[in-house]
Amino acid sequence: MKRIPAFLILIIACSPIPALDNFNMEKWKNDEQGCKSLRKVEISSLMEQRTKLMGLSEEEIIKLLGNPDETNLYQRTQKFLVYYTSPGPKCDMPEAGASRFEIRISALHVVNEVVHYP
Repeated sequence: MKRIPAFLILIIACSPIPALDNFNMEKWKNDEQGCKSLRKVEISSLMEQRTKLMGLSEEEIIKLLGNPDETNLYQRTQKFLVYYTSPGPKCDMPEAGASRFEIRISALHVVNEVVHYP
């Protein structure tokens, strides 16, 4: 197995969290489970910029988007961070089949897929 040079790890670790244009981070973070439907307004802008999320670590995603509504573990130490974009199952009036934004974290602990299920 190849070793990653220390300088490369340092460069990756020091890369800044990207700025997202036309995206209200506070609205997103304050709409836990999508109960207020504030994320519905922000999701199109976020999906247009999803390439900026690729390669970020789980910690960087949480700094950017807040704690996920769910974390689902998958095979080979992969996981999915789930953010509801319409009222999720823990809301007072949940929507059946609530839409959600999912981020897959690879076994290398970086984002390798970003999907919105409307």
